[in-house]
Amino acid sequence: MESKGELRKHINTFFNPKRLCRVHYLKWVLTDPDWSIRYFWVFDTKSEYARSWVLKSHSRKAYIVLSQSEALDFIRYRGTHNNPIEIHGVYAKGKYHKQIIEH
Repeated sequence: MESKGELRKHINTFFNPKRLCRVHYLKWVLTDPDWSIRYFWVFDTKSEYARSWVLKSHSRKAYIVLSQSEALDFIRYRGTHNNPIEIHGVYAKGKYHKQIIEH
């Protein structure tokens, strides 16, 4: 059995911001499958995108921040459907483990 101090130290490693690489966003698929619109609630490794609308190129791994109006226009005119996919992800053991929720 671990001592209380050892247990606390072990548990605190799970609160280390460098260890927590979480992502939570809504994703709208566009007619060009290389591009998608995302609204990020959480993006630990790229915090500048949190609470932002983003146009993402999957092949280039490029992100372009959009205004809400621009994002809605992309969804309206280029989206394959209005319902997003909700994604919760955690980076662990060298890759993202994602849970996908289709609305």
